[in-house]
Amino acid sequence: MSRITHILSVASLGVRYRKRSYCLFGKETKSADSWSATAVGKKRLLNEIWCGNTMTMIFRVATLAATLLFLCPVQTQGSQDFGRNDEVWQLPGLAKQTSFRHYSGYLRVGGSRLLHYWYVESERSPETDPVVLWMNGGPGCSSLLGLMTELGPFHMASDGLNLTMNPYSWNKVANVIFLEAPAGVGFSYDPSGDYHTNDDQTADDNYLAGTVSIVFLTDNLFAS
Repeated sequence: MSRITHILSVASLGVRYRKRSYCLFGKETKSADSWSATAVGKKRLLNEIWCGNTMTMIFRVATLAATLLFLCPVQTQGSQDFGRNDEVWQLPGLAKQTSFRHYSGYLRVGGSRLLHYWYVESERSPETDPVVLWMNGGPGCSSLLGLMTELGPFHMASDGLNLTMNPYSWNKVANVIFLEAPAGVGFSYDPSGDYHTNDDQTADDNYLAGTVSIVFLTDNLFAS
């Protein structure tokens, strides 16, 4: 299977997992209809989300993310430098490349499971600013929604093809790790095809991935 075919297959899997759960602006609901009853309301939903329904938005985020993961060059710096091998130094669709460093790759957890992460360094002081581990809810909601529609440094433009910088990104003051968990959500996957999971396994995987990412990706430099 080619890399792009594999990526698009995983993207489709992530969308399929999210058919029954809508995750917007940090809130989760059972359906799009119940979202309209919240304080934000349908008007804001339609005004702030440039597509007609939430599944279209999720599909467009997944499609753009698949394109970015396939197209963005990765700078390799030697196998001894664990997280630095995943450094992204150019993003398609972004008019001006970022002034901060960011990384995208996989963390192997229990068994053969591979959890996808995207790590962005703080714009202020990455050596002393805190580290935030972000996971969208569900399980079943890709953390790339948090990255590209909520607190991440770049958001998807209304044309679905380009990126815009988010002036309110959390990485203005913190290092942020976006982790897609459990395996089967977003771009996280298990080569064995076994996606049966439970709370204990998910907790163990998240703990291991969180520990590995904070220790290795940040080189033990950060304050917390």
